Amino acid sequence: MRLPLPSSAPINLRQFLLRCGYGSHYNPLANRMSFVRRLSVAAYPRYHLYHETDVTGRAYFNLHLDQKRPSYPGVHAHSAEYDGALVEREGKRIYQLLQASVAPTPPPADKPRKFWPWIFGQQNE
Repeated sequence: MRLPLPSSAPINLRQFLLRCGYGSHYNPLANRMSFVRRLSVAAYPRYHLYHETDVTGRAYFNLHLDQKRPSYPGVHAHSAEYDGALVEREGKRIYQLLQASVAPTPPPADKPRKFWPWIFGQQNE
């Protein structure tokens, strides 16, 4: 599943993913950094997320669900789901958190004025 990233607001993606419950995962064979989120205390199943760019230069997250470890040594193939209810729900969760983190924050509300100093002309207190 592809999740488009907004290009309008800069965001530290690593810190954002850590807040979403993902941890860094370095694959030395592919020399590539990715992020994983476990569903239990076991290593699998887990959500696996890559940060990628397409040919037009737009950035996106590539999300899938790893069901189990690769079966044979030296083989990258594994049982993974690239769509489905679980992946869709996790993608929606990440997208909503991403939208909330890049949304402009409203200005702080004015401090409420005290009634009696205002009545007696002492408005600086």
